This record gives sequence, structure tokens and C-alpha cells, in this order.
Amino acid sequence: DHLKAGADAIVNALDEILVERIYTRANNCLDAESLPETQRIYFEDTYMFANEATVLNIFKADKNFIKNGSNDDEIDYYTVVTAQTIFHPQGGGQPSDEGTMQCVSSGVCFVVITVTSNNGTIFHTGYFNGEHFLKGTRVKQVIDAKKRSLHARLHSAGHCLDAALVQAGYTDLKPTKGCHFPTMTYVEYEGKVPADEKEKLMAQLEEILDKMVQEGIPTRINNPGIDGKSSRIVYVGSEEGCPCGGTHINNTNQLGKVSIRKISSKKGVVKISYTLSD
Repeated sequence: DHLKAGADAIVNALDEILVERIYTRANNCLDAESLPETQRIYFEDTYMFANEATVLNIFKADKNFIKNGSNDDEIDYYTVVTAQTIFHPQGGGQPSDEGTMQCVSSGVCFVVITVTSNNGTIFHTGYFNGEHFLKGTRVKQVIDAKKRSLHARLHSAGHCLDAALVQAGYTDLKPTKGCHFPTMTYVEYEGKVPADEKEKLMAQLEEILDKMVQEGIPTRINNPGIDGKSSRIVYVGSEEGCPCGGTHINNTNQLGKVSIRKISSKKGVVKISYTLSD
């Protein structure tokens, strides 16, 4: 757990550095005031895997801070800003989408390997397969549908876990942090669970989550705007909503089997780790 906690801290620090470097580069290349807020199409539909958008700006990216990048020195990385996007940026404990942008008129392709956001602007970073397209280009955005669907299930499972804890009678546990990555999935709560209750609670949570899936509870989203600033309240598996900017399933019957892997309770922090299967 100590090693994982240290790894989490390193990942979070690197994420902050990545966003800051991309945003700094943007400010160096553009007038800071000219960076627009991006219209977040993914707020409206988790399962919109393709859509057209207009390119507003393109600038060189620092390859030393590119996640999932190649070690090939011949590859130049760029960051593309569009007026609207279906790409979810990394944040809120959820990984960023991956995919492509292809020029509608010429077919020129840009491969998106990481997506970040800052001050309402979303930055798509990656590389061109050959020729480049320019500012003002109309592109077709396509995201990796399999990864998007998995990320939505993992994130929604975290919200359902919150609701399951309440149903189990642990109303004093308050969620503080979530990580919804395929390789590391958990929710942390302020409070404590006695050691002699952990095993029983694990079984109880799985039973409640299984019932949620069987009941097929529709997801509701109070989404008054897609400018990234309006209050967006998400209701997943519960009548109690919470602010969230992530992507989510439409119904709990899309969740699959949620297995509670471990419950740890230390220094006023309860960490519940879980996995998903179809």
C-alpha cells in the first residue's frame, strides 16, 4: 500500500507537470487571451464515438512530457485545440481518451495519444501520420470506443460504490478521491471501518452492486451547459447526485460484475479497491 500510495503521488505530480507544460507552450505560441473554452460534446453523449470539429490552433509539443509517446526521435509531437471535442481529458480520476482526427477534405490524420485541459481549454496531443492539416481545418474526431466504454464503466462503478455504502449503512463515510484507471481502480473515503467488519462489508457491497445491475437503474445527468464551467450533477445508481465531469454508462445494467478486491482503513482513510468483469 505504501508503494502504491507513492506511485499515485508520482502519477498525479507528472499529470500536473504535463498539463502545465502544455498550457505554458500554448501561451508562448498564442495570446493567452485567445485560448478559447472548448465545447465538451462528450458531456452530452458518452457513446458518441465520432464527430466533426473545427481546428482553432496547432502548436509544437514537448516530447519529454508526452505520455504514451514513442522513443523515436524522428517523431514530432503537436497539440491541437478544436472548437468542440468528443475527447475526454484526463481528470477526475479518469484517463483521457485516445483516437484520431482526420481532415475531412484531404484525409490527413492526426493520432491523439493524450488529452488534457486547463482553464476550460482542451488540448489534444499526438502526432501526424505524414502531412499536417492547418488552423481552420474541418476534422472528423474518432475516439477508441472500447477504451471509452471501459472508462465509463469504471467511473460509474465508483459512483455506484458510493451509493452501495449508504445502502449498507455506512453513511458516515464521505468520498474524497477516486481513481478509475483500468490498472488501478479504487475510491477513498474519510472515516474508518473496523477490522472485524471488512470481510462482511465486502460481501455486502458486492450483493448490493449485483442488485443495482439487475435493477437496471437509468443514469440521470443535470447538464445545463457544455462549457466546462456550468454545474453538472450526475446520478448513477442513486437518487443522490454529485458534481462530476466524467463519462458514464446510461444504465446500471451496462456495468457488469463489480468485485470488491480489498478494503483498507488507516489514519482516517478508508480505501475500497474494486475490479470489473463482463
